[in-house]
Amino acid sequence: WAFEEKLLAPDKATQDNFGASVDINQGHAAIGAPLEDNPELDELAGVNDAGSVYMFKNTYGDFLFEQKIVSSDRNPIDDFGCDVALNNYSLAVGADLQDAYIGADTNTGAVFIFKYDPLVPIWNEVEIIRPTVEERMAQFGNSLAMDNMHLAVGAYRNTTDEHDDPLEGLNSAGAAYIYGIPEADPVLDEIDSDQVGLCLGVPIALTIDGVLNSAYDWQWHLGSCEGPIMGTGEELIVEPTETTTYCARAIGCFDYAPTTDCKCIEVEVNDGSWHQQTTAGLY
Repeated sequence: WAFEEKLLAPDKATQDNFGASVDINQGHAAIGAPLEDNPELDELAGVNDAGSVYMFKNTYGDFLFEQKIVSSDRNPIDDFGCDVALNNYSLAVGADLQDAYIGADTNTGAVFIFKYDPLVPIWNEVEIIRPTVEERMAQFGNSLAMDNMHLAVGAYRNTTDEHDDPLEGLNSAGAAYIYGIPEADPVLDEIDSDQVGLCLGVPIALTIDGVLNSAYDWQWHLGSCEGPIMGTGEELIVEPTETTTYCARAIGCFDYAPTTDCKCIEVEVNDGSWHQQTTAGLY
């Protein structure tokens, strides 16, 4: 491994513990600072050791600061950012000392889920995950791992069994919780193009309007969804030399895709010949 760069918080301060947790995926880097307590928003000032997460994005080879993330339920000594997990456009952030239930001083812990909107671009909080039973000092969210379909949450000071019954004499025996994304079919509404009536060889961007849900990615094909693969992702740049049909579908594990999820667009290419107009007419 060859060193590339060192990242620092843009508002670095004493004992923020920036770098206590890190993860990197798809060109994004998440860095936790679980003791950070100097937010930009005045109304949150003085929230001691609440914690935050700093997002960086790889831009032309350099990781540039993108956004500072704080929780919607920000309280002193939450330890928000004690661990982070990135996968595609999803981010999980642990706050293992958060009081999970209002009015209780429990340090049960919680996990905050964020989704990335590349069009804005911004990370938005979409969900808070808490253990089903309040348990003092369980530190739920102390460790995290995430893939396309599952989230694993560690609670290393947990003292209950799989039925949430007390483990007699086994203080801080620990536990891990597994969460899954409910199965949902992909939705492909339409394929948009940024130009109409192309001239020969002019590049055109084709963009998918849809939601992957439990699918892994979009896949582009030539002619039909059974045709040759052209690429993957939400956008495809093409330079057709004749009127051509492009199709897209969602793919999942092992390239599986529902047969009903195919959409196509025909890109019409105009005659590429040119004529010069003079007072005598065309020639």
